[in-house]
Amino acid sequence: MSINLEAHFEKEDMANLAADRLRQSGMLFDIIDLKPAAARWKTDGDLQNAAFFKPVENFVAEASSGMPFNHMCARVQGTPRAVNEIKRDTVGSMVLRIKVSEKSLGKAEKIIRNSGGYGLKIIS
Repeated sequence: MSINLEAHFEKEDMANLAADRLRQSGMLFDIIDLKPAAARWKTDGDLQNAAFFKPVENFVAEASSGMPFNHMCARVQGTPRAVNEIKRDTVGSMVLRIKVSEKSLGKAEKIIRNSGGYGLKIIS
């Protein structure tokens, strides 16, 4: 039985490198698709969505209140890159879909991850 595997890569070169390493490994597989990933988010310069707004460093929000103080301030602490941040597709990212046997699945996953692949999932 064969399994369809999908992986994302930051650049086309990395996806091609993974395909070459899979070929060199001697395992039997078929490339179903190798195409640019659809960018789900706009570029970093654009305001993506008010719900997902990332405040700039030392951002201070002010709101008037009915209390004795003229206004209250809230400081938003944010880091640009978290340790466990999920990778997102960018403009140049690629999607590689392959078909491998169940026996070769573990080896294929290892080769793809070592070639810079992320977001691996089994697709139907």
